[in-house]
Amino acid sequence: LLTHAFFKALLFLCAGSIILKCHHEQNINKMGGLRKSMPITFITFTIAGLSLIGFPGMSGFFSKDLIIDIFKYNNNAPIYYMLVASIIVTTLYTAKIFFKVFFGENQLEIKKDTKQEHNNTLLIPLIILAIPSASIGWILFDTSIFDGFFEGSITDVNTINSFYKIYIIHSSTFLIHSLTSLSFLALLLGLLISYMLYFKKNIILINIFSKLKIFEKILLSEYGFSNLSNSLIPVNIKKVSSLLWKKFDITIIDNIFINGSANIISVISSKIRLIQTGYIYHYAFTMIIGLLFFLIIFYDF
Repeated sequence: LLTHAFFKALLFLCAGSIILKCHHEQNINKMGGLRKSMPITFITFTIAGLSLIGFPGMSGFFSKDLIIDIFKYNNNAPIYYMLVASIIVTTLYTAKIFFKVFFGENQLEIKKDTKQEHNNTLLIPLIILAIPSASIGWILFDTSIFDGFFEGSITDVNTINSFYKIYIIHSSTFLIHSLTSLSFLALLLGLLISYMLYFKKNIILINIFSKLKIFEKILLSEYGFSNLSNSLIPVNIKKVSSLLWKKFDITIIDNIFINGSANIISVISSKIRLIQTGYIYHYAFTMIIGLLFFLIIFYDF
């Protein structure tokens, strides 16, 4: 969470910097070549992007590879390989933005001028966030995370400490080990595919991906979640809520509790109202009958 906070905040600010420079254009396919006109944003985005994909040495590497290795060394192969596959996906979309926005032809005709790319209000936070995005892992990995810092808050602290001592030993050892890991190979594969697709625009790869229509449909349909959230769920929730409204709200609450109680009072009051005739002899008769009942009940003959 700590490393994620720095590089993800930096990525969002870099996105804002790019959009502002591109006159609020948000389509990356219309951008390109911005590294020349936005050198500070280019450098800080590179740092944030490398941290996001978990490039060895960056802050995101220490948190990402640690999680992946825990599943590996606990013999949880299905989760481990799923996480390794996710590295390729993360690297692909991060590098895609990197190559499409900062390299190639500048389609928006944004030129570098004598002034800064932005004022200091925007550039200073980029630089401030870039420093921990690159270095916070080195600062905290050995000293805080595995030196009893979380001893009072993590219940399984002994397992974590033993994992650290057996498999990690030290941050530098962890870094060297990662260079031969499957995670790093997946990262390089993602970078290579992205480089060939979006920078070199390799015709062979483009043709291969263009023939994988089934995967394109799955991705464009967002794995069916869009249809699920926009159509299936609202329609069925509307049916259920309509049924509850008719059967529960109208039948039980309205007709029984609200209107029902009102109807009962109305019926009782309409019957009692018949007693009020306005004739004195009726009231006198009622008083006499009441007195007789009173005498019968309370008077001891």
